[in-house]
Amino acid sequence: MGRVSYIERIPYMSAEYMKADEHHHQVSYFEKLKKENPLLRSLTFAIPNGGSRNMVEAMNLKLEGVSPGVPDVLQAVPSGIHHGLFLEFKNMDRKSKPSDEQILKLNSLRSCGYVAVVVHGWAQAWEAQELYHSLGRIPTDVTATGINYGAQISGYYGPEYWLIN
Repeated sequence: MGRVSYIERIPYMSAEYMKADEHHHQVSYFEKLKKENPLLRSLTFAIPNGGSRNMVEAMNLKLEGVSPGVPDVLQAVPSGIHHGLFLEFKNMDRKSKPSDEQILKLNSLRSCGYVAVVVHGWAQAWEAQELYHSLGRIPTDVTATGINYGAQISGYYGPEYWLIN
């Protein structure tokens, strides 16, 4: 029996897509990236900052430099005037938005020349990556999958700024 394909299990905008958690969206994104662009996959890294850990492991990770608010994924490839792309994954729940620490970190990364965007679902992550590489940025108007980068830059992260109606 072969490995389960997450991207096939949660097709874009299906009921499964809408219910999937951040983990499954991120796994689906990396699965698609590995299949469609292995070179880019080799330059894209998950940053294991969140999740539940025992106290000893949490302390060791903190000593190693784990920092609150760091986005989930870094694509270490410059494009246009930007140094790289950071993606903070969220699920499709209307209440899903970045924490105050995440917003602070996203803004700091943007001020240092990175594109840093909150994405809801693997399709927004894929679209953000495609736009970043084709334009050197993410447009500030609403994208086809509902990313409103202009709102994010202004500090607005509620569902009214990312859900497609």
